[in-house]
Order: sequence, then C-alpha cells, then structure tokens
Amino acid sequence: MNSFNDVTPILNVKDFAASIDWEMFNLGWVRLFQPNTPIEVDATVAVLVHHFGFWSLNACPVVYVIEEARRFGFAYGTLQEHAEQGEEKFSVE
Repeated sequence: MNSFNDVTPILNVKDFAASIDWEMFNLGWVRLFQPNTPIEVDATVAVLVHHFGFWSLNACPVVYVIEEARRFGFAYGTLQEHAEQGEEKFSVE
C-alpha cells in the first residue's frame, strides 16, 4: 500500500523553494523592491503596499532560514517603522 511518504519528489524542496523566488508578493497591490535579493539571513527587502488611497513602503529583514532535506523556508521580521509588527514565515515541505 502506498502512502504519501512513498511519493518521490520531482524537485527537491530547496530547488522548489528557489523557483518561487519571492512569488508570494506577486499580488497586484504589492510590489517588492530588489526582487533579486537572496533569501538569506540579514538580507532586507522593501515591500511597497497599496492600501485604500495611499501607499506604504516597509523594510523587512530575513531573520532565519530553514534548510533541511525535506523542508525549506524562511521568516522575515518587521522593523520599527513598519506598518505592522511581527514575523511572517514561508515554508515548503
């Protein structure tokens, strides 16, 4: 009997994660400045967000990266002047 764990991946997790290349910001109302920024600790991206009638520019540094055989991900945090507070994590397994 086959199970989900028996499936052989077409790409390894890290290659898949690299292929998405900040695609979570491809929303139409969000623009990522410096989209070639590598996903690595201390790399900072600037996110331009269109709200109701105005724009805000927010810098977000990558605070950690997960690189395992079956899991890849990263989290970025907010800086003091950011419109929101906290961290956001993106990962694939």
